[in-house]
Amino acid sequence: VKEHKDLPLSGYAADAALKEKIKPYAEAAEVNVNRSVGKLTGTWNSVPSYYLAQSDAMDLINRAQIARGSYYLTLKYRTAEEVSALKAKTGLDHLTVDFSATSMVVSGGYKVSAGEMSMKDIYKLYKYDNTLYLLPLTGQQIKDIMEFNASERLSVNTMSGTPSFGTKGDDFTNPIFYGLDFVYDMSKEVGSRVIISGFADGRAFDLNKTYIMAVNNYHLGNGPFADYSTEDTIWSQVDDSVGSVPDLIAEFISAETESKGGVSPAPSKWSIVYTGTISGGGTATGTYIGSLVVDPSTLSDGDQIMIYHIAGNQLVTSTAEGTKLAASSDVSSGDKQLGTNDASAIFRVKKGSDGYFRFLDASGNYMTYGETGNSLTMSETETQFAQWEFEAKNTPADGITHIHCVNAAYNGNYNQYLEFYSAFTTYGIQSGGGAYEYMIFRLTGSDPQPTEPTNPTNPTAPTEPTEKPISCTHSYQESKVASTCTTPGYTLHVCSKCGDSYRSDFTALGNHSYENGFCKVCGVADPNYKPVPTPSDDYPLYAGFKDLDKEAWYREGIVYCLHHGLMNGIGSSTGKSSETFDPNGNVSRAMLVTIVYRAAGSPATKGLKIPFEDVESGRWYTGAVAWAADKEIVKGVSEEEFAPDRFITREQLAAILYRFAGEPEAKGNLAGYIDAKEVSEYAIPAMKWAIGEGIITGMNDHLAPQEYATRAQIATMMFRFLDPVAAKEAQEIREKDPNPYD
Repeated sequence: VKEHKDLPLSGYAADAALKEKIKPYAEAAEVNVNRSVGKLTGTWNSVPSYYLAQSDAMDLINRAQIARGSYYLTLKYRTAEEVSALKAKTGLDHLTVDFSATSMVVSGGYKVSAGEMSMKDIYKLYKYDNTLYLLPLTGQQIKDIMEFNASERLSVNTMSGTPSFGTKGDDFTNPIFYGLDFVYDMSKEVGSRVIISGFADGRAFDLNKTYIMAVNNYHLGNGPFADYSTEDTIWSQVDDSVGSVPDLIAEFISAETESKGGVSPAPSKWSIVYTGTISGGGTATGTYIGSLVVDPSTLSDGDQIMIYHIAGNQLVTSTAEGTKLAASSDVSSGDKQLGTNDASAIFRVKKGSDGYFRFLDASGNYMTYGETGNSLTMSETETQFAQWEFEAKNTPADGITHIHCVNAAYNGNYNQYLEFYSAFTTYGIQSGGGAYEYMIFRLTGSDPQPTEPTNPTNPTAPTEPTEKPISCTHSYQESKVASTCTTPGYTLHVCSKCGDSYRSDFTALGNHSYENGFCKVCGVADPNYKPVPTPSDDYPLYAGFKDLDKEAWYREGIVYCLHHGLMNGIGSSTGKSSETFDPNGNVSRAMLVTIVYRAAGSPATKGLKIPFEDVESGRWYTGAVAWAADKEIVKGVSEEEFAPDRFITREQLAAILYRFAGEPEAKGNLAGYIDAKEVSEYAIPAMKWAIGEGIITGMNDHLAPQEYATRAQIATMMFRFLDPVAAKEAQEIREKDPNPYD
């Protein structure tokens, strides 16, 4: 293939006849995936990287594999003769699964939470069609597998002075274990990093005893399981034709719901630590020497840098490798230093007026990603796809950074980052990991890029620099940086000679900076804010709509929303040119989010990512949805779908306002309402809070949680939420006089 181009399918019309033919099957599939298989209860955690910390979601998968594997094992070996023969062959003294492994199989940003669990949810939790195998292993074999994982799939970097853990190699063969309590101590020698204290159920772990491990078909024969195949197993889903791993998860949740009322988290006990002493790393060697830049966003135009991939101990180069850039293993490390002899690993920084970075090679070519990510090349032309930004992995910053493709969007999601996958490319970061973690080293001394090519055998090739860089005898100047509500303060040390910098003396987070009811930095609401009272001449604005009754119950709420610019008339962007407000009309999810966004002061949304495939860029609600999703005020109807045109229900409205308020203590009571049982479980705290705060008062002893909220109801609830004092005063006036505006 000499040339190719990705063509968006949205530009092609679907075949109507084919759609009609497959419609019954699609509808049947829809019913199947939406059916509830059981219930999750309790509080489920969420971690940024499944490979580096305990995760309730990964534990759920492993628990299902252990429980259902044990169940099917007893069905396969029914008779005493069959059990005796198996034990004699394997050395087992029991027929229950002891230990399990899975890997990162979650779809996108899906998070497990309490509530009904459908098959669609399970397919998001486990997006592959893997099958389960049961493998008898000795304790020593299990430990060897875990030691392989510790040395070949996990990494530690101490260059910044504190240990930072990451992953390396193939994430799909990086197992996440359950059933044993253990610690990875990354300061120990290879082969001695796994410290097992025993089984999670209290049993002792014996290196010489045989146990049963649950593992999927992809792991068998790969990575830490390279020495094992299906021939070594004693049961599989394939042999017994019992579906795939997602089916086992559904069976487990169903069984637990029937016997216990639901599945609660049962956290595994494992961690990654570094107990050794971190000492200076000496001096790096090489033609080019660079110093660690703790905060790469401080890089300046013209800086010479090396982009260091931590987990692989390698550098990004400008050398093409297909549609990727090659890696260089020519690396020498020192105390916050890096050295190399590879000129292709040196890039020049160009910082634009937009604040974004460009990386150029010795020939002036730009490091460029594809429009949708998934590629990385050097291009002679500067385009918007050569713009990058740094995102610190940790707070406070320790030099470890993710490098974001500013303008690459895959399915509308701007989540493409520099990634190592056999070579350097760009890809959606999802749960992160070592493939996306880098350090930046700024060169000191001479410029590694010659201005004129003088290579006699290749006139277009740059020559090697004639001088080696000279290490700087730093002279640091200190300055204090104040803390904000989102970032700690610190002392910034900048070398007056070479510009090298680092931070120290970090302080606690500061206070919020409120303005007009919201923090200018993080957007949180000011609990003591009192909005400007509605002016006495507000009625003319309200009276401009011919479909509004001057004495109607909704008057005060609509007046408030009109005055504060939260709502307008139907078909109008100003509320003045339209004569229709449509108080009984329904409100779309996009419109409700826009109202809340306006209530927050319409904060800036540049750079925010849109996590939903059905929210197009450039729509009137795009910025509002991006902001609300970033603040976790709204969640989609699914992982990929926001459904902007779908009408908002009363319980969904309560949930959005509840999150907007910061999820405070819910003091209300649902017991007095006839239809309280119709409130979805996820919305119960929100509805209790809304009732307790007087935001929702019900309708004739009904909450009507599943009914669509009308424009008048939303205006009234926003009034009660944003100005409870004025709303209460208005209510008291109405109680004394039902027609106060005659």
